[in-house]
Amino acid sequence: MLAASGALVLASAASAAPLGQLDGGFAAGSPAGPGIARFQDGTRIAAVAVGPDGKAVVVGSSGPAGSSQLFVARLNADGSPDGSFAAELPTPSQAVGDATSLEGTGVALFANGKLVISATARAAGLPDGMVAVKLNADGKRDTSFDGDGVQAVRAGFNGQGEANAVAIAPGGGIVLGGSSVNDQTDPSPGATVARLTSAGAPDGGLGGGVRVAPGPSRIAALRVQADGRIVAVGSQQIGQPTLGLAVRVNADGSPDGTFRGSGTLLEQYAVGAAFSSLNDVTLLGDGRIAAAGAARQGGSVGALSLAIRLQAGGAYDAFGAGGKAYRNASDGENFPPNVPMPGGYGIAVDGAHAYVGGTYDLGISRLSIAALDGNGGLDGGFGAGGETKTGVQGSNSTAVRGTGVALGAAGVYVAGTATVPAGTQTYGVLARYGAYPYSPPALPDEQGHVTPPPPPGPLGPRMSSLKLTPRTFTARTKAKLTFLLAAPGSVKYYVEKATTGRLIATGTGKARKTTCIKQTAQNARKKRCVRYAPLPGSRTIKAKKGQNTLTLTRKVVTKVLGRGDYRLQLQATDAKGQKGNKLTMQFKVRP
Repeated sequence: MLAASGALVLASAASAAPLGQLDGGFAAGSPAGPGIARFQDGTRIAAVAVGPDGKAVVVGSSGPAGSSQLFVARLNADGSPDGSFAAELPTPSQAVGDATSLEGTGVALFANGKLVISATARAAGLPDGMVAVKLNADGKRDTSFDGDGVQAVRAGFNGQGEANAVAIAPGGGIVLGGSSVNDQTDPSPGATVARLTSAGAPDGGLGGGVRVAPGPSRIAALRVQADGRIVAVGSQQIGQPTLGLAVRVNADGSPDGTFRGSGTLLEQYAVGAAFSSLNDVTLLGDGRIAAAGAARQGGSVGALSLAIRLQAGGAYDAFGAGGKAYRNASDGENFPPNVPMPGGYGIAVDGAHAYVGGTYDLGISRLSIAALDGNGGLDGGFGAGGETKTGVQGSNSTAVRGTGVALGAAGVYVAGTATVPAGTQTYGVLARYGAYPYSPPALPDEQGHVTPPPPPGPLGPRMSSLKLTPRTFTARTKAKLTFLLAAPGSVKYYVEKATTGRLIATGTGKARKTTCIKQTAQNARKKRCVRYAPLPGSRTIKAKKGQNTLTLTRKVVTKVLGRGDYRLQLQATDAKGQKGNKLTMQFKVRP
């Protein structure tokens, strides 16, 4: 038996959307409303990731509590189900022998389309293992990962560990974050990280899981730096108060002393109450760290959403007030001191803005997405004063809770779970909002290497299929030059003549290169080479889309060519002045 693999109710066609507004072209026709993909009844979405191709992957669970099945779905860029993806998911007992429930909690993507999922196995309602599931690009289990695409880490006493997050490490390793019970004398779960090799085997001392904070504590999200150090966030309870937790550990799991001296940040972000948590984290390109969280606030506000930004060494950065930016997450309701509660549950950064998403409670929970500027203030150009709150279509009394955020080229995504008024039926949702322009970064390959994307190519009309017949000109030759053009434009061409040059070497080692330059008295003893020197003048013609034909004689441009070897250079330009690729054709003149 295979667990549920993602089904959507309805979706089609993609379009751009104003900043902070639902993208009506995403999942158009969905019963949850334009811009909101709705998954099948009984689903609960925990996390989302979006690839450079615009496809979104959501993970979570389906079915009743106590016998939940792993749930995974992939959507096309327009919000429609990706028909090329059919998830082959393990049942709970296939992941851990005595497990009765398997809940997806996190997802990370590889450059080749593969993905790895974190999940928690449960037996009799108790955590029963930190689970990693690796799928191929078509959704089938990757058998190169521990033979069946599934590996369970039985961290802590009696294997009572849970996984809340997953990340890809340098070398292709898989890092899980969550919590585990230490032993019978310390039954409270403690924040735990575990690492598997790219093949799914336990990786060194972290293979069985290492507690990185005393209990009661948990990891909600993590990222792995390029040097292998692990940055994780979550919460830790000390007495009655629950505090926000951030840790950085070395690749062997030991505390990183360069992060705040102890490797740990522990802080109460609430005021007049006793609960706060950090729920998601992202790494900035310059070593800084940004995180999102929630706090139970005393007084008339009730709940807060927060974002923090840290310098590379863990000190608070110049952001918001003392490195912290708060905004209301409710209209004053009181909430019990536990997770989940309204606040920030996901963060994504584009360099100039931080998008913090999660839940806002208006008496009924709503999806929330806010855009913060570089100083931590709400960006007034996004949504209504910097924030958007969204319900689902069909019933104003349907609560919807945000659980994750991802940023893609088409917009910013918020994943969540809707609960119908009776409180017993759920369904997963994924909303997309208009966002500032964003170029997604390259994803890691299965060895953990990130190949930078190639530089952008020419934007103008593309030329191809260049032919010249014949390629040797005599006094009476009329040659035919043909080429294909992808769009109409003007084509400029000119001639270069082959001359004798001298070869000069520059640089050393791998940086050494040779260049053919003009011959001078100073380099006359260097090795000879052939270089092409442009002749005066050029011609520009109008060209149509498709095949174009020119007739050339020895007077290709401005003057009759003498005996020699030449080459013709051509490049197209469109009406906007955007240049296309260059093409070159060599020819001879033998009058």
